[in-house]
Amino acid sequence: MEPPPNQQAPPLPPGPTAVGYHPVLDHIRTLSIMHYVVGGLDCLGALFGLLYVAMGLVFLKMPELTKMAEAPAGRAPSPDMDLPSQVMGGVFTVIGLGITVIALTLGILTIISGRKLARLEGRQFSLVMAVVQCLQIPFGTTLGVFTLIVLSKREAVWFYDHPEQANLSPPNSPSSSSMRQ
Repeated sequence: MEPPPNQQAPPLPPGPTAVGYHPVLDHIRTLSIMHYVVGGLDCLGALFGLLYVAMGLVFLKMPELTKMAEAPAGRAPSPDMDLPSQVMGGVFTVIGLGITVIALTLGILTIISGRKLARLEGRQFSLVMAVVQCLQIPFGTTLGVFTLIVLSKREAVWFYDHPEQANLSPPNSPSSSSMRQ
């Protein structure tokens, strides 16, 4: 995207620059990759919730596994003897579904944040996701804190305001040398 002929491109932010490259861009690119990794781990954590759902369904479908005591000789078993298995099965299923939904939601939103970071768009979305990730100890906390630090820098704000000035590859990398030719 070329600036209009009567306007000059805005100057690059302070710091070591070469053809639009800035260390903050490297930090943002690294954060993007780490958002993909943590988002994938969150989605993998959803399998833990599915394990709870499976256990709950076993308790609901096979109440004989959780019978507390047998009926006395000569008496028919009462229907409320299966209540513990129904309660346990329901609790396990609800907890498992909750874990699965929360983990998948956080994982997908973290991956979306990583994509937005890679494209230098949606800075506020990534900041909000960084705050939410701070609750996910230990990886999410680390990623959230570093994301807040990097995206709060003046240079990062500048590049989000002027994404056309950003060259996301270092000056001596193979992709940047092929772009110059």
